[in-house]
Amino acid sequence: MAPPLPIAPSDLAQYATNASADELYQEELTYAGLHLGGIAFGLHIMMYFMCTYYLLRAPKVPWFTQTYITILLVLATVNYGTNVKYGGMAWIEFRGFPAGPGIFLGSGFRFPMHLAGDATLILTTIFVDALVIHRAFLVWENNWHIIVVPILMLSTATIFSIIRTVAVAQDIRALAMHSPIADGLLIFWTLSLGLNVLLTALIMGRLLCARARARRFLGVHHATVYTQVAAMIIESAAVYTLITIAFVILFGLHHPAYNVMIVLYPQVQCITSEAIILRVHERRQRPSLQGSYPSTAQQISQQPQEYRLSEMHVSPSKSYSIFSVERVPAGTEVDVK
Repeated sequence: MAPPLPIAPSDLAQYATNASADELYQEELTYAGLHLGGIAFGLHIMMYFMCTYYLLRAPKVPWFTQTYITILLVLATVNYGTNVKYGGMAWIEFRGFPAGPGIFLGSGFRFPMHLAGDATLILTTIFVDALVIHRAFLVWENNWHIIVVPILMLSTATIFSIIRTVAVAQDIRALAMHSPIADGLLIFWTLSLGLNVLLTALIMGRLLCARARARRFLGVHHATVYTQVAAMIIESAAVYTLITIAFVILFGLHHPAYNVMIVLYPQVQCITSEAIILRVHERRQRPSLQGSYPSTAQQISQQPQEYRLSEMHVSPSKSYSIFSVERVPAGTEVDVK
């Protein structure tokens, strides 16, 4: 029976839910997570089109990078779309479900739609981690020994994620927080966190060494390129690492705020990855941001020895380069790029 209209604020108490405070807290966080995820998704869309704008304006369009960020957008869209739809099922379509929306949200993991959202979250993590491995590989001049451990870590995390997804699809009880499957999921996120910290340290170590060499041979001014690249990577890695740490801690503690982070997480992953791509191509196409080095040839000619700058690319599309310094015999032609 519909209540008489209009309803006075004093009459609302009789329609209050009988759910416990813990259940209400969990539902409120889940509901808030959907809205925050929508904001992050909007930022992701904006970042994607900004990257696309600069990528398509490049003299030689880096289709590999364009395809990569498009895949990330598709995965993030499916993930957020399934979360919104699942929330609509809990609060609108099946709001009469026994014990309320909170129980529904925690008992529908075998729905194909929910499994699709879960799978896209894991795939996004794998894609983002693989890109960081690729960057480290290029920064270390295609040295396979550097990325052996990161590849093993990513492979292990991928195996755990596959086992978890299959187990969830077959038996909902596998999602119990203290089950081996839940522990496996925690291992997956922890490995992803450790992998990013390790790779960031490897990249930063290489950049700082290169900066010291450039400063020694070419002067302080020409070492700034390494400082700029290092700052860009740290800014991106810091945001991603902090979000991942919060995500892992909340999941490990079984805190309801995990429901907020799980919606934000894939969008933040994509945004931080695309932020580097955006800054690289923006600098390449805007002379005011590129920085000029008019005295490079003069500084080299003033040295007792001559030095050659060789390019070392650090993005999948070879979108920007840093330099390594090599001593060459006096009189050798020097190509300054």
